[in-house]
Amino acid sequence: MKRRRRYASLRGALLFIPYLLALTSAAGPLPAPRTVDLSAPDGTNLKATYFGAGGSGPGVLLLHQCNRQRKVWDGLAENLAAAGINVLTLDYRGFGESGGERFDKMPPQQAAQIVAEKWPGDIDKAFQYLTSQPAVQHDTIGLGGASCGVNKFCSDGASPSGSEILGVDVRQHRS
Repeated sequence: MKRRRRYASLRGALLFIPYLLALTSAAGPLPAPRTVDLSAPDGTNLKATYFGAGGSGPGVLLLHQCNRQRKVWDGLAENLAAAGINVLTLDYRGFGESGGERFDKMPPQQAAQIVAEKWPGDIDKAFQYLTSQPAVQHDTIGLGGASCGVNKFCSDGASPSGSEILGVDVRQHRS
């Protein structure tokens, strides 16, 4: 019985994939991603990229790991936009094209202080930008990412702009 249900679910998922692909390809070309300048609460310039879905849909803010920058999410962000999800990727302060002292040059204690004291406001600013976009449905917003930034929010129970977190899905990739 379990095997039959599993195969039925798999068959249903496989039948859904061509439908999803047809929808995304029929939607026409997506708007070009646009680089965005955000001003952190202390005035530091933060760089982000907005990937519009070409219409109304959910939104997701993607946060990079501490040894990368926002462009690592470009492929995923393009795929999400093609599937109808509006995406914002952010360079943390001191990473990529954002201003601020370079994070990898800081002593560990200073880096921890930046993560604790500055990142919440920076991420809040990005979240506010994402939710201010006319095509973003305000009742369906996601936060995704990897490594240090997401760990902070999961462990502290914090969320951008005081939004309610309905669930957390943490997965670890093993190679």
